[in-house]
Amino acid sequence: MENYGYALILVLTELPTFAVLVVAAVLTHNARDRVPERVRHLLLAGLGALLLSALLTTGWSAGARVSFSGFGPLFFLGGLLRVLLVPVGVGLLVAAALAGRRPGEPRPAGPALTTPPPHAPQPPTEPR
Repeated sequence: MENYGYALILVLTELPTFAVLVVAAVLTHNARDRVPERVRHLLLAGLGALLLSALLTTGWSAGARVSFSGFGPLFFLGGLLRVLLVPVGVGLLVAAALAGRRPGEPRPAGPALTTPPPHAPQPPTEPR
C-alpha cells in the first residue's frame, strides 16, 4: 500500500505540469486562425514532447520505487528518452517563437507609432 501512496504523491506533484501543457496545447490548437500553421505545428510538437517527458518522469519515478529486478534496461531507456525529450521540446518551443517573425517583414506603421499620445510632454517651443 505504501508504494501506491508514493505513486499518488508523484502524480499529484506532476499534475500542475500536466495541466499547463494540456491547456497550452488546447489554446494553441484553438488559435489556428491567428497563428501560422508552421508555428502551430512546432508549438504542438514541443508541447507533446514535454508532456511525454513528464509522463515518463512520473512513470519512471514510480517504477524505480518498486524496483522490479530485470527491468533495469527498461528504466535506463526510459530515463534516456526522458533526458532527450526535454531539450527537444524546449527547442521546438523556441523554434516556434522565432518562426513567428519573418526577418524582412516591415513593422506596421500607423498613427499610434508615428505621433506621440496626447498626454505626452510636448517639446519646448522657441519664443518669438
